[in-house]
Amino acid sequence: MQSIITNAYNVRSWPTGINAVTWQEQLYYDNDPATPCYNGDIARSTWTYNGTTKGYVYTYDGLNRMTQANYGEGSALTANQHLQDEDFTYDKMGNVIGIYRENQGTVIDNVTLHYTGNQLKNGTDAAGASLVYGITDYTDDDNESQEYYYDANGNLTENLDKNIVAISYNVLNLPDTIQFRNRRQNRHFYISNHHGMHFWKASRGAPFVR
Repeated sequence: MQSIITNAYNVRSWPTGINAVTWQEQLYYDNDPATPCYNGDIARSTWTYNGTTKGYVYTYDGLNRMTQANYGEGSALTANQHLQDEDFTYDKMGNVIGIYRENQGTVIDNVTLHYTGNQLKNGTDAAGASLVYGITDYTDDDNESQEYYYDANGNLTENLDKNIVAISYNVLNLPDTIQFRNRRQNRHFYISNHHGMHFWKASRGAPFVR
């Protein structure tokens, strides 16, 4: 039996729901019962699977930047609150400078990000590596004063926190080759036709000396 997925929108054409046979996801804006948002910000999101509803309530600052995502369960998200909360802080330019995540009382991320201009320079995670399966964790595999490098066009060429030692780009500034410290190499291929641009990736091992 083929699964049917339907999408719902409000009168402003904002997406409000995705529904399938086994799960549903809902987005709330000005119709949120607690903290309605009238400017397009998502006030809360919920997803339901096997009869269990979970979700987040979102908080924004005066510049519409998300500062908190508070977890909850049940139709009103009042059960098992704060099991997987997230907090974000920003600099005056709008760059994220702090990410704090918890999972059932355990700190998963306590990340501080540093910039040169508006380009990310390095990041440190005071919480260390997380061993919780399925939980987003900031990858902090390097400890240098500069961990992110860019070319003259502003394209990222190295991300040492993720063990990426070289990224090359084609004439369209699309990533062409990504080289990792462990010798793994990803090649990106693009083709454009009347259906639009198509992309595929090939991976292989390749020695690399930085």
